Amino acid sequence: YGMNVLRDESIYIKELNTEIIGQDMKVNRPWSKDIKSVKELKEDIENFDEKYSILLAHTPKFIEESGKEDIDLQLSGHTHNGQFFPVNYIVKFMYKNAFGYKKFDKMDSYVSCGFGLWGPPMRIASFQEVVVITIKSK
Repeated sequence: YGMNVLRDESIYIKELNTEIIGQDMKVNRPWSKDIKSVKELKEDIENFDEKYSILLAHTPKFIEESGKEDIDLQLSGHTHNGQFFPVNYIVKFMYKNAFGYKKFDKMDSYVSCGFGLWGPPMRIASFQEVVVITIKSK
């Protein structure tokens, strides 16, 4: 489909003065310590003043670290907002942002509960969503 999947890669879009960083989750090992840090991923990008920085991180596990690395927006998923009761309450204790919008210092973050499922084919106390985000220049 002509998509470029960013797995531990970064791209800079000069026309938009925007960098997009894709942090690979290591799909079968989300708890792994060999996930590249945001700092490591940003090393490949030239440092332009006032560029907008978007991090695509499947899991919001390192969300506070992202805010310290001059990320403007982090988009994540993984949590499914718990997917069913009572897990939806448990994930709130596991992540600083388990679902929805939250601001960390200067960084905006959004964690989507997603469209798909994990494990049991059901959702209770959670819903499916497709998120559309509009970014406007200042």
